[in-house]
Amino acid sequence: MGTITLLSISDGGPSITTANYFLEKSVGQGTWALVAAGTFNGSYYGNANANGDNVSFYKYFVGGKYSFICNFHKSTNFGIIDVYIDSAIIMTADTYNGSSVLTTNYNTTNIIIPEGLRVLKFQVNGKNDLSSGYYARWSSFSFERIG
Repeated sequence: MGTITLLSISDGGPSITTANYFLEKSVGQGTWALVAAGTFNGSYYGNANANGDNVSFYKYFVGGKYSFICNFHKSTNFGIIDVYIDSAIIMTADTYNGSSVLTTNYNTTNIIIPEGLRVLKFQVNGKNDLSSGYYARWSSFSFERIG
């Protein structure tokens, strides 16, 4: 923990909670950075290209039911990304594509999150047989409280 990173926030009205603000990160494996220029400006990027690379964000949640939306980038050398809350997988995204796609919206609903400090972890977990690498990149993520 230490570097403060603010990811993009959706303004969806009163149902969007402050769970969208993740201010601390911890790198478990690999090299992760916020892209500051070029085509992928504003994206979060795992550029070590290794299976198992992961980065975590921490947030205090109000207990409830949530949906989670993440805009992943896809390309010929991108891996499969598992997204966790604490130790439970809430989403798996195969981010391989035959050409570069800047934004692909993945959505998971009905996630029950107990009140308290939670860990949101993105981890590369393998790759599509057609992919030539394990890169990971996303432009935004958000939680919406739905119950």
